[in-house]
Amino acid sequence: MIPAGLIKTFEFTLLQSSLSAACSLVFGFFGFLGLCSLSTKRAKHFLSLMALLPNVLPVLFVIIATLNMVEMMKGNLLGLWGIVILHSLINVGLVALGLYSGVESKFGGLLEFCWLAGARKWQVFKQVIILLKADLASLFFFVFSFCFVSFAVPLVLGGGFQRSLEVFIYEEIRIKGDLVSSLLLTLLQAFMLFLFSRLFWTKKPIEVLESRNLKIISWSPGILAIVAPALVVVIGLAAPTMNLYWLKDFKLIFGDVLSVLPQTLFVGLFTGAIVFVAFCILGWFYPCRFMQHLLFSISAPSMVVLGFLLFIFGPKGEWISLLKIGFGLGLAFVPALYKLYLATDFKRLFRQYEVANTLGVKRGMFFRSVIYPQINNQILQAARLAGLWAVGDFALSAIVAPSSITLPLVIKDLLQSYRLDLATVYCWVLLIVGIVVYLLLGVFGRVFSAKFDQRVL
Repeated sequence: MIPAGLIKTFEFTLLQSSLSAACSLVFGFFGFLGLCSLSTKRAKHFLSLMALLPNVLPVLFVIIATLNMVEMMKGNLLGLWGIVILHSLINVGLVALGLYSGVESKFGGLLEFCWLAGARKWQVFKQVIILLKADLASLFFFVFSFCFVSFAVPLVLGGGFQRSLEVFIYEEIRIKGDLVSSLLLTLLQAFMLFLFSRLFWTKKPIEVLESRNLKIISWSPGILAIVAPALVVVIGLAAPTMNLYWLKDFKLIFGDVLSVLPQTLFVGLFTGAIVFVAFCILGWFYPCRFMQHLLFSISAPSMVVLGFLLFIFGPKGEWISLLKIGFGLGLAFVPALYKLYLATDFKRLFRQYEVANTLGVKRGMFFRSVIYPQINNQILQAARLAGLWAVGDFALSAIVAPSSITLPLVIKDLLQSYRLDLATVYCWVLLIVGIVVYLLLGVFGRVFSAKFDQRVL
């Protein structure tokens, strides 16, 4: 029997995911044209950082910043278009950088020649669109899959009337206690994303060897498509904090932060450690083609079902729940971080593996002497980013945790109480915690690598 409202929910999920991916692609393309207009490496690096800011920060930060901006403009962000706008703000910069790196690596030299030869801009531009079909399809699927399994954004901005499939699964388990139907829906969701990945995901890991001049297809106003989302995040978080009226609640803020600070730090550090260990294991068993295809084809697992499975199985308790949260977040972040940091490096190491295998080198020695020294920086960066994301998680944590035992859960309670002003102040505290976790994981990673190198020598 089909659960009531499932078909309508499924249609809404497809609609919001498709619109979010389409808007991200359109504005991301404008951002790509803006990147092509920059001539210096410093300007490109700075704009790249701005492009990645909404995507790198935890979703909670972007939600609160956008809600603050809408409140300042006396608008309303709830419903379908609110979800689409927020998803687009998160993904526009990433799409722009993906297109830029793809064009630069594939036919950047050809575009340089066209520019030197004096070719007409619009003729070249038309050919670029044709050559980018596969990249556009791949980026569309990437954003679509992210929005299809998105839980936090539809939960906050759905308004209680429009639900995504993840929110529907959450309500089926939370309200009706129907775990079996929810697992079946999750399998259907995963099967659909895997099917879409076979149809659309043709993008191979790329590596840019040298910078190219792409001014022949540049359009400088496109820079606004990258700058605008970053400004929304910065202004949306900074402006409400400038009003010092929140200082009257300083004792309350200080007390709340101290009570959950150790737990929040622990979740971030433990998640980073899980991701670090997971990629080391993947490097040990490399090249496992099945695992590579799997990580490249799937998106993050359902946060809702993963959270409830972790909640149901195993012992209970505050610190046990924190261990479960860190473990679950680590598993959820691995596919995206693999695509972002390690797919290209693993592809490059394949020939080295073939040579070592031919010479009869043992797998353990090959990993210690060849694989790990070449990918340890990428693994460390992935673990640090995972720790930063975990510090801001409230989706999985809200399901697994018995109460508001981390700072993001305290912020979620403030949002539910319509205390957006105080939630913004807490976000700045959370950002400091995230930076501390990011730096600590870097220190731990460098110490581990130094010890590892000594052992190999």
